[in-house]
Amino acid sequence: MRPKEGIALEGNVMEEQYNLHHQPSTVRLPGTPKSEGMMEANNEMVEKVLNTSMDMVLERSVDAIFEAILTSPRMQNALKVFEMFEGDKLPSNSDLELLSDSVVTEWRMRLYNLTLRYYALVTRHAYGYKVGPKERASAWNSEEPPSATSWTLWSSLLHAFCLVTTMGGSIQATTSGGRATTVVYSLVGVVIYIGVVIVWAARLSSVIALIVKMFSRKKVDTTGTKVMLPEYEQTPTYTQRLSQLHLTPAGLLTIVFILFVYILSAGVQLVGGSDYGLGLENVLLVLATIRPPIPLPEGASNIMGFIGFVTVGHILIALLISISLTMCSRWWSMCGENS
Repeated sequence: MRPKEGIALEGNVMEEQYNLHHQPSTVRLPGTPKSEGMMEANNEMVEKVLNTSMDMVLERSVDAIFEAILTSPRMQNALKVFEMFEGDKLPSNSDLELLSDSVVTEWRMRLYNLTLRYYALVTRHAYGYKVGPKERASAWNSEEPPSATSWTLWSSLLHAFCLVTTMGGSIQATTSGGRATTVVYSLVGVVIYIGVVIVWAARLSSVIALIVKMFSRKKVDTTGTKVMLPEYEQTPTYTQRLSQLHLTPAGLLTIVFILFVYILSAGVQLVGGSDYGLGLENVLLVLATIRPPIPLPEGASNIMGFIGFVTVGHILIALLISISLTMCSRWWSMCGENS
């Protein structure tokens, strides 16, 4: 029977071997978002840090040694003494520390440069912008580290539109004055935006009325005998009631059909996503003003297309709600009269 000390020692050795073989094979930076693009950026950052460190050890150290030998008289003398007396005198600790400091300083500068580039990618992802292969290659290969935010006319227009539609965003003001201005601007902008949507919804209602009239009006038959026209055409107030034609089941179905086609076709193309399902999710959440799309659109054409789609979509939704409320109130009144 083996002694207990031997058993304990063997157990410790097995535990150390287990831990050695089950160490994680990848390095995870703290705070890395759980997205495919940022995971790729994380892996690229780790790879570049390791490559930079290895370059400093294998290449830069040799250069620093030769530079120190050529610039330090004491190290030159020490090298001569080493050659003459077979290593009786070696460089002092201060000379070695000087060599080490120069290598570490350059290594820190390189890591700082990589950190700035990675920070730009993290900030870009946090603000909701796309972090794809093109964006990562631009961040790593640019001469200077890119800025964390690209504040242009079109990006500011997109941010302002997200505020007035109550979709919000991830960009926040850094000062108390900026936050106060954002609140006041949002309150005024929301009122103006709602007013614009209501006005254009009223204008669109007349267009829907013409569409309903075009499909519902009856013509003269082939025998020459006129078919009875609907009651609203026999009354003297026909022109007045034309604008109310959309307040019918046919008008309601027309609005629903237009909105359905608008979302499934133009919406998915203009708002977009990594696939059709995510694009449809973005469209529904954007029209419900729950959140901005992910990723945010970039470029003048994409931003203007997004703003135009959301505005027209809100106009259609406002008209749909107006028709539904009016028809429900009419049906409620009819039920009250019949009862």
